[in-house]
Amino acid sequence: MNTKDKSIEELKRFYAEVAQAIWFLMNACVNKEGDRKLLKTDKPFVMHSLTMAFKLLEQGYDKEVILGAILHDLLEDAQVEIQTIKEKFGDKVARIVKACSFDESIEDKKERYKELFNRVKKEGREALIVKASDILDNSNYFHFVENPRVQEQLLEKWSYFLDVAKDVSDEPIFQELVNRINLLTQKQN
Repeated sequence: MNTKDKSIEELKRFYAEVAQAIWFLMNACVNKEGDRKLLKTDKPFVMHSLTMAFKLLEQGYDKEVILGAILHDLLEDAQVEIQTIKEKFGDKVARIVKACSFDESIEDKKERYKELFNRVKKEGREALIVKASDILDNSNYFHFVENPRVQEQLLEKWSYFLDVAKDVSDEPIFQELVNRINLLTQKQN
């Protein structure tokens, strides 16, 4: 978000909406004692989502992109209903979140990610930016993957995304992702 063009009141509203999304994320994942709720994943997706959102915020993206980043894993990992996100954060944010969520009815992992990336592209620029940020942050954990075949599959998957997401090749987040994938590919070879 370009803060130079915004009034103090606009900034207050914007940051209040970001805070509301963070609060919603935390309530979906942590009980009132601060313990993690039973989720579908062990990954630290609260920190992942916040890291993504703050990076995108720093790069000047708009509210829907920031909120989409904060909420992007809730359908898959915390069983939050898309209707709830739509009611609380609007149709555009809900569409971004839905586009960035796997269709778990697709059993073949390769077909699942291809369908996801193509759906993200169909949703548009904002969803592509959120997904690029998602992959970029996930790539930080690539070195924990010990199986060379799984590393190869991840690089293949991420390269597929780069091909699908060329519509946002002018975005800084996309360029950062290209550089990261190239670096990881070089290290593997």
